[in-house]
Amino acid sequence: MPSRARGRFILPIAALTVGALAAPPAALAQIEEVVVTARKRNENLQDVPMVVTALSAETIQRKGIADLADIAKYSSGVMLDQGFNRQDTRVVIRGLSPTRGRQNVAILQDDVDISSLAQATAGGSFVINPRLLDVERIEVVKGPHSALYGRSAFNGAINYVTRAPGDTFRANVEVGLANYDEQQARLSLSGPVIAEKLSLGINAAAWSADGFYKSPTTGKGLGGGEGWGVALSLKATPTENLTITARSELSNDDFAPDATAYRNPTLVPLPASALQPANGLPAVISPANPANAFFPQGVGSLGNARDFGIPSPSRNPRTGKDYPGASRDIFRTTLRIEAQLGPVRLTSITHRGDNSTFQFEDALSIGDMQSLAVSGGQETYFDTDIDLFTQELRLQSSSENRLVWTVGALYWKEQLTQLNRALRCASNSGGCWDVYAAVGTNPRTPAEDITDRDTTHKSVYGLAEFAFTEKLKASLELRYTDEEEKTAGFAVLSPAILGCPNVTVTGRRVNANGTISCVTPGAQVTGPLTASGYISESQPSNGVVPVVSSKFTTPRLTVDYKLSDDALVYVSGAQGKKPGGVSSINGIQNLAANIYDPEEMWAYEIGAKTSWLDNRLQVNGAVYFQDYDKKQVSITFVNPNSLPTPNQLATRVVNAAKAEVKGFELEVVAAPTDHLTLSASYTYNDGTYKDFSDLQNGVSALSRAVISNPNACTVVPVLVGTAQQNRCLLSYAGNELEGAAKHSLVASAGLSGSFAGGRDWFAEVDARYQSSRFTSFENSQSMDAFTIADLRFGVKGGQWNATVYVNNVFDDDTMKASAVAIQNWDIAYLTNSGRTPIATQAPSGAKALLPDKRQYGLRVSYDF
Repeated sequence: MPSRARGRFILPIAALTVGALAAPPAALAQIEEVVVTARKRNENLQDVPMVVTALSAETIQRKGIADLADIAKYSSGVMLDQGFNRQDTRVVIRGLSPTRGRQNVAILQDDVDISSLAQATAGGSFVINPRLLDVERIEVVKGPHSALYGRSAFNGAINYVTRAPGDTFRANVEVGLANYDEQQARLSLSGPVIAEKLSLGINAAAWSADGFYKSPTTGKGLGGGEGWGVALSLKATPTENLTITARSELSNDDFAPDATAYRNPTLVPLPASALQPANGLPAVISPANPANAFFPQGVGSLGNARDFGIPSPSRNPRTGKDYPGASRDIFRTTLRIEAQLGPVRLTSITHRGDNSTFQFEDALSIGDMQSLAVSGGQETYFDTDIDLFTQELRLQSSSENRLVWTVGALYWKEQLTQLNRALRCASNSGGCWDVYAAVGTNPRTPAEDITDRDTTHKSVYGLAEFAFTEKLKASLELRYTDEEEKTAGFAVLSPAILGCPNVTVTGRRVNANGTISCVTPGAQVTGPLTASGYISESQPSNGVVPVVSSKFTTPRLTVDYKLSDDALVYVSGAQGKKPGGVSSINGIQNLAANIYDPEEMWAYEIGAKTSWLDNRLQVNGAVYFQDYDKKQVSITFVNPNSLPTPNQLATRVVNAAKAEVKGFELEVVAAPTDHLTLSASYTYNDGTYKDFSDLQNGVSALSRAVISNPNACTVVPVLVGTAQQNRCLLSYAGNELEGAAKHSLVASAGLSGSFAGGRDWFAEVDARYQSSRFTSFENSQSMDAFTIADLRFGVKGGQWNATVYVNNVFDDDTMKASAVAIQNWDIAYLTNSGRTPIATQAPSGAKALLPDKRQYGLRVSYDF
């Protein structure tokens, strides 16, 4: 079936099922007990001594939660950023953004860690599809929980719990329609095949949307797409002591190019100390020249979408049409076997997943290459296959004993292969359109940059909780991890980028927007790229074997005390560690500069969970302090060993020295009457670098550093090869952690009742406030504070349910997704010496994902 036709089949279903979406009159009228499995067993949320946010199936349906960004809307202190592309995503909890390395937050489905580190960019890959209807509960856990949630739970976890079929027949169909041509349909069927022995379930979903923005080049929608998915589940209980659950899902999603826009940089003064000779040596930026006193750089607040203007992606020069965007194909199967063996319970969880993602789009979004006066272009091209196999065994005692224990083991293996054919071009007027068109559509021309990454994780873990009295308990969690990451592949040598033939002051043009370009452009870059050969463990690069091994133990100790049946207080201390790795940001030919060490953190927390007024009021809170060490961040530097041309600007991953995060969280839920519920959660988070310095001579890095600290550069002599050269010792101590908002507030109010005819109704408003935050550790660019409100009104009549909604009621257009400094190859900046020691320097502007606009829609469902 053609992809567009796939999305349009939703309309006939809508015509058949127009009616109502379930209002939860009971759920909105009182505070009900919430059962979670945060500690691998069923517990009342108020009895769990940790910060957990639980979203029920009813809440997911009522609020229309469809992806990770929606989850972040309903848990204070949780943020989701997207930067360079769809695989450049970062989940931020308690102010810790995974600038580089794997995610800080584990993403799990039915206790299976499906987190994956994106290759060639920051963040995590987008290999989770939460759109299927059978999600029963989503649990968000904050703080280090490696012992319980596995390899990726450095600072938290998000666990999707799917619904297993049962002995009661259930059937539901739901359809949604919204402006911007958004449509969705979901079908759920489950029930017994053999009473009390075998049950089956099927869930299917389809969606399509044009997106909130359109390309001015071709008129095609940006940020939308279409997709479908189906999941089959089975639950067998051959005996009362044995339960077997199996689930398989298959999904396909096609995404239009992102709605991103680019803002040009402004001229930023370079540090005066870097322009003057010192220590009997030439200046850091040498030779000194008035033209080198400023550098084009992105500065200040990103503001609103209107400050960026409309997104302007180029057409694909090969076809003359839009770039295809991105696609995702996911197939995964999970087998869960639970056996009650006398006083203990044995659980086996086996998972196999095959995930393929493809991204091909314009990376700059600065306009159509065919019409640019001075042509520059950059493409994103990632073709990635990920095979994941996991096996977990767990043995647990009965929860009725004074000593409750769990022991387990996990084997986790991921094999990733990525073809990266991201082209860059800078040429004379109109040149890049012709250069790209000549490349053709064969992905083997130019030469492939292929990276193979093989990650093998083995760990054992345990939990022991002892009740000293009926009120006092203490628990110890521990996981030992042995993880190895191997990186191999074909490295590609890129040709030199053009420069200005005349590099004197008069040979450059300072543009109105502060950027610098060549008065007379150099020759355009043509010809295919060349492969340097396969780099592997047996064929290392620069004498370095690209194998990173991480072995460590992560403990967590918790003591909790029941002041009464309605009040629990606790104190905990936990260590989190995130394995090191090897980054291929610049390809894998420079592995020596791209191996980084594990991150480490100790987190301490004091909290309380209380219920008041016969459980019509719940007040929970926690105060935390996180001592952060060796944070993985990316920096720019001048690489003397770059190939084929030395001294090119490059990026590498380093470990920052020290950072601290301190804050508190407060959550209040109230049901003043049987028809009114109120809730609010607030997070205060203060994260700063305490000790972080870097030796630099790259003008791009120097210009960013001095934006927030004009005295950041201290000139020191360093030995480079056999000679000494001056470098800037840049200090970032005192800077705020990137991606971390100090204040985050989520509030909701719901009112329910009944019409005279007996139909139930509800009205609900949600609001989210987030203060400003910086996009990078240099604190050179920031995103403004914003407030967003959503409204819903629903009616239930028998088996029919309907909800009308308005998201982003006030049409707030504040930039909310982190922008990244991206190289605009349309312009060039060189030192007075021409192409050495600092060859072409790319100004850093701001590329940002444009925010969602106001949207209104209708969701209808029918329960059979």
